[in-house]
Amino acid sequence: MRDPHSMRNILYRYGCFLIGDPSTSTRPMQRLPKERQDAARGLQYMERAAEEYGCLDASKKLSADLYMSGRHPEIPRDLDKVMYWYLKGAQNGDGESAWQLAVLFMSGMIPVHRGLKKKWLQIGDKLGHKDATRMLELSKNHKPLELKEARKRLRHLDKEKKIEKYLATDSKKTCSNKACSNIEGDERFNVCSKCRQTKYCSRECQVSHWRTAHKDDCSRLGRDKDEIKALNRNTAKLDARICFNPACEKPEKEDEEFQLCSGCKNTIYCSRECQKTHYSTEHKEVCKRVVYFLEEADKLLENVPERPPVLPGGYVKRGP
Repeated sequence: MRDPHSMRNILYRYGCFLIGDPSTSTRPMQRLPKERQDAARGLQYMERAAEEYGCLDASKKLSADLYMSGRHPEIPRDLDKVMYWYLKGAQNGDGESAWQLAVLFMSGMIPVHRGLKKKWLQIGDKLGHKDATRMLELSKNHKPLELKEARKRLRHLDKEKKIEKYLATDSKKTCSNKACSNIEGDERFNVCSKCRQTKYCSRECQVSHWRTAHKDDCSRLGRDKDEIKALNRNTAKLDARICFNPACEKPEKEDEEFQLCSGCKNTIYCSRECQKTHYSTEHKEVCKRVVYFLEEADKLLENVPERPPVLPGGYVKRGP
């Protein structure tokens, strides 16, 4: 019978080799030529290493580098698979994977769920991840967006009005034309109307930068803008107290209380009809995913032992 440790390493490294990952060899001559690379087979070997043999390196490579980054054109980005392999990493005792799951549930990449964020931060803390421990302490004093601010943010994002501060365009104080050294003062620079992520001191600088560089970058920055808008919407929607049905989005009034989804306990609706419509068109898969990760988080919280206390000098206390 083959040694599981050897099989784990063989499957993982051969999967990386088939994908053409440079980590398999520092020498280009030892890598598989691009025309012979096979991403589909490489993924199968890596997933087997992670699933059957608990290879932590394979779980982390699949989640962060392959399904999340989109750097390999043959491997499309897949958030569900990212979350699945982060979960496998956390189940194998990796605090970084638990931390990354918490980040997903609080960053806005998917609809924000503060209950899930807290649970995965607690798991990361138990597994010894310092960022999870620090964020868990900070979240105790965290205040959600005020109702007025959350609704204002949604209005700006919908109308693409005054959204530069959410895209970090406001933080740029220099003209985006590299050949120009002008700095923004009291008079605001003009912003590119398409991507809204570059700014210029004059029409001449904008035309010059468009011809030399921005023409190729504008579409990509526009896609980035759409992603950032989605992150802001997912972050603000919960605090805005509006119906989660996109066809409605009716705001909750002071004298009424919207219905809460009994499954994920995170989305709210103004009526039973809106809840049924949203569940059948969009929320069904999201709700199942949230319930699944809530259950898995509860299992890990029960099974992961508490971290031993750290004594002065950095020593870890073990035993009574």
